[in-house]
Amino acid sequence: MPGDNATPIANGGVMGWLYKKGKYNKAWKLRYAALYNGVIYYFSGHLLELKGTLPLKDFVDVHQYHETNPPDDGGGNRKSNGRSAFQLQTKQGGRVFRFCADSKFTCETWVESVQRAMEQR
Repeated sequence: MPGDNATPIANGGVMGWLYKKGKYNKAWKLRYAALYNGVIYYFSGHLLELKGTLPLKDFVDVHQYHETNPPDDGGGNRKSNGRSAFQLQTKQGGRVFRFCADSKFTCETWVESVQRAMEQR
């Protein structure tokens, strides 16, 4: 992962590299993510093409969880011990979006930032 960080930005936001688990293809994919003004934007790895947006007004819950199959480095070596994962659940349909960071600190920073943003909506 290009740097293990969660950089604070304006309005209580945060940005940095995360892995996102796909809805249909369950493989973890590296994404650059930014939480800004109550929306999580996520971009493809190195090209930074916008892949999706997650307006927090559509979510009811965010929390850390133990990921039993965390991302690896492409060579079969696990990038995480599983404790650095978090998920968001939508209000309607209950869809779950899963993210994984390279450190517990980064994961906690994301969860705290998302919780604050959800409380402000």
